[in-house]
Amino acid sequence: MQNENPFDSSANTFTEGKMHHHLISGEIFALEDDGVGSIKLNTVLLTEENRITAKDIGKAQQALQMQFFKRRGNGNPEDIKIVDVFISGISYLGLMKSSFFAKDLKNQGV
Repeated sequence: MQNENPFDSSANTFTEGKMHHHLISGEIFALEDDGVGSIKLNTVLLTEENRITAKDIGKAQQALQMQFFKRRGNGNPEDIKIVDVFISGISYLGLMKSSFFAKDLKNQGV
C-alpha cells in the first residue's frame, strides 16, 4: 500500500511535478570603464529536495549573472568582466508547481 501522508515527500500524489522554490537575492560586481560597479538582483532557484547544495549555489550564481546580462541588454557579454557574485539572502518560498508560482505573473502580462 502506498503511503498516503500528504506531507511525506515520498508520496507521489502530493509532490508529483512540484519543486522547492527559493528566492535568491544577490549582488553582481563587474569591472567597468570607471572601476568596479555592482547591481543587486533576484532570481528563483528550483530544487527537487528542500535543501540547497554547493551545486545549487553555483546554479544560483549563474542565474544571477544571466539576470545581470539580460538587464544590461546591450554590449558584448565577453567585454564585461564579472569580479564577484555575492549571495546576500536565500528565502524558501515553498513546494509548488512552477505554473502555480508564475500564475499571477502570467495574468499580469509579465
